[in-house]
Parts: sequence; structure tokens; C-alpha cells
Amino acid sequence: MVRAYLDDNLLATSEPVTVGAYVIPVSLDPEGSVALCEGNTVTLKGEVDPPSGTALSYQWIHNGVLIAQGNGGSSSRPVTNGGEYQFRVYESNNHLCYAVSNTTSVNLGISASPMPVSGTSACAGSSINDITINNSQVGVTYHLMYDNGSGTKVSVEEWTSGADGSRIFSRKYWLLAVIQ
Repeated sequence: MVRAYLDDNLLATSEPVTVGAYVIPVSLDPEGSVALCEGNTVTLKGEVDPPSGTALSYQWIHNGVLIAQGNGGSSSRPVTNGGEYQFRVYESNNHLCYAVSNTTSVNLGISASPMPVSGTSACAGSSINDITINNSQVGVTYHLMYDNGSGTKVSVEEWTSGADGSRIFSRKYWLLAVIQ
């Protein structure tokens, strides 16, 4: 029963009210931190185990902003952008009864594919200069490397690309050929 008062004066009394409490178990898979290479996709799966007979709706949240919603419990979401993701489930007829998953952090990284370089080819005893690497990404560290013949990559120079995203090496690199 609920009673309403105003300044200690009883205004109204209701019929008895039954109040129930339950939990809507919700999860997001994978949980925690997920690495994602640029240009790839990871699929997040929101899962819920609702109380029997409960109609549910869901929402996908990215960095605190609603990005998708629908009806039903579980849902999958392909993700190509980094950021913080959550899966929110609520009763379709009572939006105040809801549950939110733990956050999954998708950490976007650059593609690790080798980048072609343009420049001059060399013969034994000659030098290479003015090597240009185009379309590198600003703020990313790159390594100019070569294969030493045994499959091992050897670093020649390292740099972090600047504002224009490109790099020109003005040093001379000498090619030494040894006949065995």
C-alpha cells in the first residue's frame, strides 16, 4: 500500500502494491581491450539472459553516443572504428529497467603492411639517395629496413612522420657487394 502525505496530512491511500526486483544479466563479447588493425573489422556480441516473458530492446553505445538500437535481446555489431563500446538492454515497456554491459575498448592501430618506396636502384659501389616514402600517416613511427639475405630485417633509419605525412631521406646509402 502506498500513502501520500502533504505537510503530515494523509491525502490518499492506494491498494496494496507488489514491487519486484530482478537483474537483467548482460555482457559484451569480447570484453576488455581489443586491438583492431586499420581497415579490418571486429564483431562485438551483446548478450542477455532476460527474465522469462520479458520483452527487451537494445542499444549500442560508442563513446557515450547511441549508434544503433533494435528489439530483442542479443545482437552482434561489426566495428571498424576505435573507441569505447557498450551494449545496453532495457525492458521494452519500461525504459527505467535496464542493464549496461562492461565497456569494451577497441584500440585502432595502423596496418602493418610493408609500404613501397620509390627511389633509385643501385649497383655495387654506387649510392642511393632521395628515397621518398609517400602516404605515411602523421605521428606514426616508421622503420626503413632491408632483408640481410637470411630473412632477418635490419633497421637503417627510424622516424616519426610529420605534418605532410611523407618523408624524404637526404642521406646517401652505400651499397657494398661482396663476392664470396
